[in-house]
Amino acid sequence: MRRGIPDWYPAGMPRRLPSAALLALLALPAFAQEEKKAEAPQPPDPLTQEAYILPPPVIDRAVRTDWAEQATVSNMSPDRTLWFDVVGEGLARLADVRRPFLNLAGLQVDPSSDQPRGWTLRRNRALRIHRMSDLGVVEVKLPAGVSPQSVTWSPDSKRLAFIGASDSGSHLYVADAVGGQVRRVGDRRLMGTLSDSLSWSSDSRRIAAVFMPEDRPKSPEGAGLAPSPWVRVADPAQKAIRSFPDRLEDPSDA
Repeated sequence: MRRGIPDWYPAGMPRRLPSAALLALLALPAFAQEEKKAEAPQPPDPLTQEAYILPPPVIDRAVRTDWAEQATVSNMSPDRTLWFDVVGEGLARLADVRRPFLNLAGLQVDPSSDQPRGWTLRRNRALRIHRMSDLGVVEVKLPAGVSPQSVTWSPDSKRLAFIGASDSGSHLYVADAVGGQVRRVGDRRLMGTLSDSLSWSSDSRRIAAVFMPEDRPKSPEGAGLAPSPWVRVADPAQKAIRSFPDRLEDPSDA
């Protein structure tokens, strides 16, 4: 800065300017900034202009991501080096919703596959094993049409046992934790209606499960599809006993 003169002051110009000219020079940078702001595109005002307004990219990705693909660290192996997650199919298939089932006073059973109706409505399409060391993922090679249920680690953290639910019934499967190979243990069907847990022996060589009895009688046949929609009206009066979502409607339910 020259003595008494700013550096931006043009050389050769008189040191004293009229006040109006000085104000005009000082206002030039402000006018330039306003012109730049006017050139930038402005988002539409939702109150005055009808248009689609996109959210920020981080929110857009969160909304579009398949919720079934999101997983948190859980189901850790006994040695704390691996963990698994089960990927569901999402909404139930319409064909599964209309499949006949038995209502046994709160217990819903799919008689065609001898498994809980919940397994039929909420199928799983993938079983993934995650490594803690390098964040790698191993896709378990599930057989076609098999939905993994009740997945359980072996005590040595080398294998996974699970119930493979399908339209033809449930069977016992074992998966290798390193390569994801799967093999079925025997041809005998499991009965997961009342007990769906699997228990490994301490040496990781045996698995305890509930199998279908060989002399089990045939399941009762229901009345089929209802001829009309069911209309149920809630009673506003208070009752001394509890109400349940499923009741015995006809002799086939008993």
